[in-house]
Amino acid sequence: MKTGIKNWGWCNWPNREYKADCESFARMAIRCDVWRAFFSSRLSDRLGRLKGRIIWFNRHEAFDKLLCEFDCSERLITKILGSFMRPGHEREIVFRRCDIYDKRAWTHLPLNCFIDTETLEPRGPTSERWLDMTEALRMNEVPLLSFSIPQKWTVSRECFSLHHRIKDDKRFAEMVFSHPYLDGRFQNRRWVADGWFPKEATRYEMETELLSKVRENCVSHWVTIGGCL
Repeated sequence: MKTGIKNWGWCNWPNREYKADCESFARMAIRCDVWRAFFSSRLSDRLGRLKGRIIWFNRHEAFDKLLCEFDCSERLITKILGSFMRPGHEREIVFRRCDIYDKRAWTHLPLNCFIDTETLEPRGPTSERWLDMTEALRMNEVPLLSFSIPQKWTVSRECFSLHHRIKDDKRFAEMVFSHPYLDGRFQNRRWVADGWFPKEATRYEMETELLSKVRENCVSHWVTIGGCL
């Protein structure tokens, strides 16, 4: 079927719209083939025994990403993924947290680390970007596997900064968290706490109170804040 679609001369009445539809269909067929190979693989079976959860696999993005979360240790899943990598396609497996209020750490690996995807384009440098179906099919890059595990995180006190302003004769203060691992949607300014204070409140007083709130909230998210105020 895919071979026939690629032979555009089979139709005596070419139509640009139909041609574009056939091209998209052919690209989707290729993507379905590689996903079928993955879900039929020994790696998929082994991951299934970890009793993880699929949390994202969306047709509106042409199944460009498979996001799964697991409750196992980093050591175990790293060992499993490493043992199934194809020779010559090995990647370093690094789990990193991208949110202070989400205890999941993520690793992102192109599907060709485990499955032959020679008919697809190599994954670009901004591999974690989100694409809609039209863009995903046009680029037709290797899909991405994203796995998460719960992970403790120790961050520096210097990652937190305070911003405040006077409004209605009171002082509103907001504390934000900045870190190079933060998810891009935060634009490196992740809100963590805020509050109203008397107009005469000092910076030290506001920082002390808000940071105390953050420390309390972070406990359930496995975050430890190092350093002193």
